[in-house]
Amino acid sequence: MSKVELQSVPQIVSECGIKTTEDVTQTLWASKLPLHKRAALAWAVVDSSKVSDPSGTIAHLSATLVRKNELIIDWLFSTMLRELKDAKGNGKKPASRLALYRDAGSIELLTYILQRMNGAGNLSVRTALKGLAMSLFTGAFSAESLESEYIASVVQLWLFVINVSVDGLEDAMVHIDQLGKLMALVIEHYFNGPDALASEWLLQMIGSVASVLQTVCESIPNPRKTLALFDKRLLSLVLRFLGAERQGAVRTAVLDMLHAGLFHVDIMFRFMMVMNDKTTRNQSLQAGEMSYVTEKLDFIRECLTVDDGDLRAQYSAAMPDVLARYLQAQALICPDTRTQAVTKIGLSAIAATPLSVSGSEAAVASFRMFTFIYDLLRGSATRRASLLEAVNDLVHTYYSDVCFGTTSNVDAGNIRAEQTKALTEWLDGVIKPVLTNSESAEELALAFNGVLLALDASSDTVQILGQPLFEALAAVPEEASETGTRLLCQMVSTLARARQLDVLLDLLSQARVVAKPGCPSSLHKENLLLSTEFQRKLSRTVSQSMPFTQVQVAMRMLTDQIARLASEAEHDGDNGNGDGRRNKKSRLSSGKGKGRSSSSSSDSSDARAELLAVTISNFALSGTAIATTEQQRAQYCLSLGESYRAFGSAFSGSSQHEWTFLLLHYSLIEAGSRLGCSDKWLASSMHPLYVSKQIIPKRLAKCTPQQAALSVAVAFQTASHWITVVAAAVAGIDATDPREQEGTEAVKEMVSNAVANMLSSTSTAKGRESWDGQPQTICEANCGHAQWELLSSRLELACEFASDEAIGAIAQRIVSQAADGDHALLLDAGFFEIKNMRPFLAPALLKCATDMFVGQVGQDPVVDKLAQVSHDSAGSVVDSIIKADVPFSSSVVASDAAAKWISLVRGALRIPASYWPSEQLSSVFVFAMAADWRISRALPAKESLELQVLSRSLLERIVSHKPNTVMALVSNATAIVDRWTDNAVSSELLARATRNLLDAIMASLAQSGFSSGSKSTDSACRKLCSHLLEKLAANVDDSSSGILVLEAIGAVAKIAKQHARSLQASEASSKWAKLAKTWLKRILSTILESIDSLRSSDAAKHDLHLVNYTGVFLCLGSLESSIRGEEAQSKYVDSAFTRIADSLDVIGRSKSAFSMGLIASLIHLAPTLPSKTATVILAILTRFLAQTSASDSAKTPLALQALVYHIESSKTVVEADAEDVFVLRNMVEPLLYRMESDAFEPAFVATLRIAGTSSKSSKDSVALRLIRSFIRTAYMPPRGSNDGAVSSKRKLVQRRLLAVMTTLQTAASSGMPCADIISILSELAHEPSIRFKMQDVTQSLSVISSILMLPIRPEDPEALFISTCRLLGAIIRHFTDEVLGSVAILSHILRLLIHAFVVPALPRAVLAAETPEISLSTPWIVALAPLSDSCAEAYSRVLSTLTRSRRSEGDSSKELVKLTKGTNTANVTNLLSLIVPYVLAEYCIIQGGGAQSTVVSRDSRKSNVSDISGFKGLSWRPSLVIENTKGDGAPMHLQSITMRGIISSPSLREALLPGWYSLLDIISESDRSVLLGLLAAESGSDSTDGSRGHASYTYGGTSIFGPDRYGGAHEVLKSLYQSYSDFYKFKGDA
Repeated sequence: MSKVELQSVPQIVSECGIKTTEDVTQTLWASKLPLHKRAALAWAVVDSSKVSDPSGTIAHLSATLVRKNELIIDWLFSTMLRELKDAKGNGKKPASRLALYRDAGSIELLTYILQRMNGAGNLSVRTALKGLAMSLFTGAFSAESLESEYIASVVQLWLFVINVSVDGLEDAMVHIDQLGKLMALVIEHYFNGPDALASEWLLQMIGSVASVLQTVCESIPNPRKTLALFDKRLLSLVLRFLGAERQGAVRTAVLDMLHAGLFHVDIMFRFMMVMNDKTTRNQSLQAGEMSYVTEKLDFIRECLTVDDGDLRAQYSAAMPDVLARYLQAQALICPDTRTQAVTKIGLSAIAATPLSVSGSEAAVASFRMFTFIYDLLRGSATRRASLLEAVNDLVHTYYSDVCFGTTSNVDAGNIRAEQTKALTEWLDGVIKPVLTNSESAEELALAFNGVLLALDASSDTVQILGQPLFEALAAVPEEASETGTRLLCQMVSTLARARQLDVLLDLLSQARVVAKPGCPSSLHKENLLLSTEFQRKLSRTVSQSMPFTQVQVAMRMLTDQIARLASEAEHDGDNGNGDGRRNKKSRLSSGKGKGRSSSSSSDSSDARAELLAVTISNFALSGTAIATTEQQRAQYCLSLGESYRAFGSAFSGSSQHEWTFLLLHYSLIEAGSRLGCSDKWLASSMHPLYVSKQIIPKRLAKCTPQQAALSVAVAFQTASHWITVVAAAVAGIDATDPREQEGTEAVKEMVSNAVANMLSSTSTAKGRESWDGQPQTICEANCGHAQWELLSSRLELACEFASDEAIGAIAQRIVSQAADGDHALLLDAGFFEIKNMRPFLAPALLKCATDMFVGQVGQDPVVDKLAQVSHDSAGSVVDSIIKADVPFSSSVVASDAAAKWISLVRGALRIPASYWPSEQLSSVFVFAMAADWRISRALPAKESLELQVLSRSLLERIVSHKPNTVMALVSNATAIVDRWTDNAVSSELLARATRNLLDAIMASLAQSGFSSGSKSTDSACRKLCSHLLEKLAANVDDSSSGILVLEAIGAVAKIAKQHARSLQASEASSKWAKLAKTWLKRILSTILESIDSLRSSDAAKHDLHLVNYTGVFLCLGSLESSIRGEEAQSKYVDSAFTRIADSLDVIGRSKSAFSMGLIASLIHLAPTLPSKTATVILAILTRFLAQTSASDSAKTPLALQALVYHIESSKTVVEADAEDVFVLRNMVEPLLYRMESDAFEPAFVATLRIAGTSSKSSKDSVALRLIRSFIRTAYMPPRGSNDGAVSSKRKLVQRRLLAVMTTLQTAASSGMPCADIISILSELAHEPSIRFKMQDVTQSLSVISSILMLPIRPEDPEALFISTCRLLGAIIRHFTDEVLGSVAILSHILRLLIHAFVVPALPRAVLAAETPEISLSTPWIVALAPLSDSCAEAYSRVLSTLTRSRRSEGDSSKELVKLTKGTNTANVTNLLSLIVPYVLAEYCIIQGGGAQSTVVSRDSRKSNVSDISGFKGLSWRPSLVIENTKGDGAPMHLQSITMRGIISSPSLREALLPGWYSLLDIISESDRSVLLGLLAAESGSDSTDGSRGHASYTYGGTSIFGPDRYGGAHEVLKSLYQSYSDFYKFKGDA
């Protein structure tokens, strides 16, 4: 109904004078108002909101009209029925321009009213419509064309009537004839639908009608009615629909309908009689009883023989599914196959029918139906591709049927022979013609699919098809190659199962590649018989499943084929003019296997020779795995020798068979070598002189890529053999061969030529596809990769025999590959053991760099010098690099080309510095300098920065390994260091690399000057130090360069300390002393002024610069002390320390890095540290830590780290730590080490007091971390510490141990970080010098229990759980006797830990939303469950630790293993008896479904939160109660849901098994009684009055989760014990 018509309703009301409900009724039924206006009025009365009604008249009429839905639907449906009757009776058209039953709006109105009437869901269509609804639907679809909107409205009405109303389906089922007519009409409209939207609605209608029809057919007692339903029209339309729609739920519904109607159980007996015996059995039946069956078969015949080719194709596509449903129905009426039937359609009628047939009768009938449809399809003149597809599906449907196919177990009598005959006829009549002459790739692919189907039915398929199949597989279009490859692999598997692989090899060796008439020449063909996938599958199958006797037979057969091929070639040559071989074209130019064109050779004998060679090669290598005994190896070696002689006589001297000759030679020799064959044929065939003259091609440069690759393989094979021969001759094992020297020279020539040809060939660079390592799979696409793989795997062998030119070429190839990003060889440790390669890598590196620079940038006089650099000229080349101008911009080299430089330098870094020859290190050094100084300037900014980082790392490695290489920098040291320090600030990575390099260079210069007395290096080092100090003084705002200066001066100070005596005796000592004193005075003045400035401000000016200044000051002080030869600090340093100690009050108030640097210097280097000073410093650091932790611990300034690391004589500066970690590790702990005992104890006591009174709001407990530092100080002092002071500190901590435990208990309850608390306890428990008393152990376990029960959310719960388990293991292992006093707490903890793996019954979000008070109070170990497998393993280790002291052979307690000193075995046994049953009971109860409790009432007078979240009985059992309320808020009822869970993860259960096994391993008879008593007590502890409601559960009750919980806790225990007995080393104790 359009909006325009609805908006005209107010005018209609006004014109007709409608004022009362009687006026509405009269207007609808009796007025002459046009029908479309009356329909609009009806819409408005039903739903006044659709109409604009300013006066409110329509709304008033709608509200006051009594039973308006019934009134309107009565008028509407009556009018529709009247229109239908008129249209059916005499074709009378409606008086108005609108027919309601053809109007989408009216149908929608009808649906809408029905929906309104169905308010309570009990609408009766018969009552509401008072007429035949089916007439409306059949009439609606009877028109020739329908609009999409109308179709949608009718389908929606149908779906409502059938699916929603209470009697709509029943009403439709009564009119079966109209259902059939409706189905036919809907399918017709589906094929003629106006658009896609209409097709979607029609599909829904088809599916729904099909479901109704299926129900009707299954419920009708007389099957003739169902057959009558499927008349010619409906059956043809259904078959067409099935052929057009290839998948979907609607198609399945239509098939189910066809199954239930056409193949009804009672009808199937008639079908069987018609199919089996038309003369004998039919005589006892009336002819009429069979007529309706034959009629349907005739309908099918007519459908498959129609003239329209498209219709015939659709009908043919439906036949396989029709046959499948027939076979399913046939299986139901046969008792032998009824249990194997895969359908439920018709099962209800089986019990009612007295008919049943034997298996043989059913099999014959099924076969006859298959042949009936098969013959019809064969006779149809449809397109061959469509015919192939339909027939293939039909054959697959029948032969793979579980009841009547070839794999069924039904006694089918002689039907098996007929099945085989039919299969053979199909292969010969349908498949083989397509294989012989396929018109398209689609046809060939379908034929291959047909062969695949036939292979599933019979392994004789290959013999039936024979050579046509292999000839087709030898020339396959690309579009069919995937199917052909799958067919070949399936063929191998099928014949292997049938032990017929020899048949496959026989047919394969005889296959010929012939031209296919009628094939389009434009199709690219592939010889799949040579494909890598097929050959690999064949090789693997032969080596795994072929019997040795069959291998021998197959080998002889292949050898005979070689001889036959040779005789045929000779015969062809005699019949032609001259030598037939000489006139043949080479067939090797286009490759082999995949990617090789089978049409590249006009001579099929060449292609056959190639196929035969590949087959023999593959078979010979795979057959070596079958020969397992000595006798078999000897026999197989003889067969290999015969084959070698046969192919030698067949192919020797033939130019076009060179590749074949190489392949067979390599494969047979390799097979013989694998078997350890010592026959003469093998020794003579592997001699280098024979190989070089008879096997290797003379002119490798003109060979094909495949020949070149195989030549490399043969050359390395021969060289490997010759090394063994020479080694045996040298050892005296074998007699010396007079041709030994000649053989060695021949090997060298072969290897050198093969390597040179490989590296110079252009095809090597092209064939980069992957290679599987098999010689027969080498082709043009992978020949380059294959050659390089062969060379890489035998690189040491190649370097042993190849010439220097060849080794140099290999080195260049390795370096160029490194530049391309391939570092595979450089990652192999064996590469660096090849000594012959070492002299060639550095020249290759320089040449590659020169060529790359010239290719990317152009000629450069500086870079060109790299190729000629030597040790003597390194200095001059570096000078030219430093002084050269830069004529190019940074955009010369593109980013992709710049990546080659980065990869090249990274490859050089992978080579250890010790690998480079000593005389070539200067060359590598110059290369790195060029990359850093010259080449990087031609790269983009990002790549330039990365190249500089790598180059400086390479320079640092070279200088550290060979310090004298730094001599090349002496003349320009200042300029070089200036650039390095200036650009190091651009990146942290570059700064770190520069720091390391500067440290190495300064150390090398200082070592050369101090130890060797080199005046030039000493002067350069001193000048450089002075220059850096001046630069530090000038750049007060640049802290990054200051760190570099600190590194440099620190390196010099370290070397001076190592070579103090040499320095003191040298002439330069006075100059160094003068330099040191001058700068010490200057820096001291600056430091003292800065300390004074702290009185007026919190932070000094240039804070980080002053830190660097302080570090340089300390390094200069060390240098000055080394020059003086005294152990004491310099007086300038002592003066600074005195001033720092006096100004601690000022320094402590400052928050600057400078103040922290001063304190660190005082802690580490002050000669004495009085107790008062130490106490003040500790207070300062504690305050700093409190401020730092409150500000989320920023990173420590790098300058401060560098200062501390140089004080501690560390070599390098690592990445910045968090400030709190840095202060604790590098300042607090060293301070405590140096603190006197009289100051240590008060500080420790005060820290304990602070930790015990910390507030819950503290985000991070500084006191806890200080306690840990105190413990580490006492028990892990640095080397050289005062033993007396250490001992007194240990005694102090031991005395205060209980106070520590009490403090940790308080801290845990106050919200301090649990990880820190567990860490402190672990420090104590793992320390061997600490002895816990019984109260200490009790307090420790109490702390652990408190932490586990906290309702927190740790940052890393798994790490916390594992740390807790480790702590428990340490306590149990070291303090077993002391644990005896805390058995209850330990048992509680062990049982509680199990709940970390229990999966909750409801999602976390639901639990949190419904019970927030429980969620907030749930312990973290329960709330965050389940944890990971690593946590389960940690828990299992705790249980194993608990029982390990009991795990020993023998019954006597004296033989029990004592883990630690003082462990009492009797006490251990008692301890285990008190714990083991309870832990096992906990697990069994959880898994058995009893981990739950009675529902807690929501009444505040009866329960509280502690009742809900309390730890009750054996398990953690919180209850979940969901309160359901009405809309008005009044409580309706309480609905209880008890939250429970189990350990459901299999991996978790498996990880826990070792722990349970260890408990069962030591359980005693009394423990067993306790365990069973616990389970029994829990089973009966729920109620006292015996009543059980929905809120009461038993621990021993049955659960619904998983197989190990069906019997409750007792069954879990039985299952656990059974697996323990079966799979564990049973001790006999349990």
